[in-house]
Amino acid sequence: MKWRWPWQARSAKPGERIAITLQDGQLDLVASKHGSVLASRSFASIHLESEMPAFFEAADLTAPACSLVLSVGSYQVLLVEAPPVPEAELAAALRWKVKDLLQLPLESALIDGFLLPDDAYRGRQKMAYTVAAEKAPLQLLIDRLGKVGVSVDHVLIPEILAAQLINRALHAEQTDIVLVIGRSKSFLNIFSGGSIYLTRSITVSEQTLAANNDAELSVEVFEDFLLELQRSRDYFESQIGKGVVGRVLVLPTQNNLEPICDAIRERLSLTVETIAVDSIIDVADSYSLIGSEQLLLASASQVA
Repeated sequence: MKWRWPWQARSAKPGERIAITLQDGQLDLVASKHGSVLASRSFASIHLESEMPAFFEAADLTAPACSLVLSVGSYQVLLVEAPPVPEAELAAALRWKVKDLLQLPLESALIDGFLLPDDAYRGRQKMAYTVAAEKAPLQLLIDRLGKVGVSVDHVLIPEILAAQLINRALHAEQTDIVLVIGRSKSFLNIFSGGSIYLTRSITVSEQTLAANNDAELSVEVFEDFLLELQRSRDYFESQIGKGVVGRVLVLPTQNNLEPICDAIRERLSLTVETIAVDSIIDVADSYSLIGSEQLLLASASQVA
């Protein structure tokens, strides 16, 4: 999903792209050249004007294009009946469809969305996910970036980036749950045939993993998460009508994944696999990516 913003990006040097996320006052950046990830940096957002030129110099960047990635959980996701309009008019139609469901004033919201495949819910009703974010802080960040020569031409959400990443690793005929565990917020996607059919926020996070590395306690510690996962699987299989979930795929994390993987296997009797970084991201030999959020940023830095 490329958000429909009312401004135009300036020209950028071919082959250079950076991706940026603002979360809890911290800016995280990843840079790519010609599709290969080569550098990253994190710093307090108040230092943007001084740190960005230094990052450009260190990464040998001159005029990169920029993707702005919304931090996980910083926006509202709503599942609604899709309005009967051409896809180009979807954002405007969804704006009025969800105006009474928003957690922020309509005039303050930037709204877009994406359609579910035609066969979701057994084709009974065309459905769409609506995404609503507060516009003012995004505009402020984009204005600040513009003053240091960074032109934002894409605004992306992690759910869509996860889809782009996973489609490089999935077999088209399979149905899988994909877990994306962030520092403080996380979500799951359910894919079938490479398309998103269901997305939901989940309670587990890197903070949970860091605090609970004892495999013997894993089922008790992850009780709420396991219930969310079970309900999501049951809902998908009973309501969406795309068959049975075959496995759970987990994006790599900063912390030990074994306790949560063991808990899923024990409670849900599902195959659980951790996705290898080199199967989804082209990374320069001297650079490494740690954690799901960095992987999503890396993916955004490779997609024009």
